[in-house]
Amino acid sequence: MHWLTFVMALQRVPIGTVLLGIYLAPLAIAGLAHCTLQERVTRGQLASLALALVGSVFVLQPGQAGGLDGLTLIAVSALAYAGSTLASKKTLSTVPTVQVATVQLAVTAVLLMPWLTIHPKLPSRVDVLVITSLGLVYSALALLAYLAFLRRLPVTTAGILLYLEPVSALVAGWIFLGEHPAPLTWLGACLVLVAGTMVSKESVSNTKAEAG
Repeated sequence: MHWLTFVMALQRVPIGTVLLGIYLAPLAIAGLAHCTLQERVTRGQLASLALALVGSVFVLQPGQAGGLDGLTLIAVSALAYAGSTLASKKTLSTVPTVQVATVQLAVTAVLLMPWLTIHPKLPSRVDVLVITSLGLVYSALALLAYLAFLRRLPVTTAGILLYLEPVSALVAGWIFLGEHPAPLTWLGACLVLVAGTMVSKESVSNTKAEAG
């Protein structure tokens, strides 16, 4: 549901608006973590979350909303993502990471397979290569890495660290594509990095305290 509504939203809404909407999911994760996982959300995590959200606004610079249907798709995608993260965290306490990732991707493949019959047109070779790389690297391997870290981190911390994603895209565009982001965009990236550093230090400190 998350990926399907995410792609559908990209067809209707500017990408900056879509991504910013999706990055509201960590707010829902933080709000539901205590109820569903009995995790305590600290003031430091809330401060980091607010800082990362403001930084993401500067980085993404969202455009027009794109209508009620676009906003609805974004909201559904964000809520589905938050639910998936919370469910994954709960499952990882008893099920190995590889099994969780395998079942998630297998169920997704089965449920979405009928869509291939709706649009039977074969993609080009380039499209096949791109889609294959998306499936292997950016879905399977990325999901495995994400679940491995989610198993070890508080779910709120993991959600906040997701704000590093648009920053990494910003840096990659600057290095590989010769893009020149505005100073306000770099300021937003710095705010996200500060937020990530804050929440990471707090997580390490809490882990040491629990171990001691």
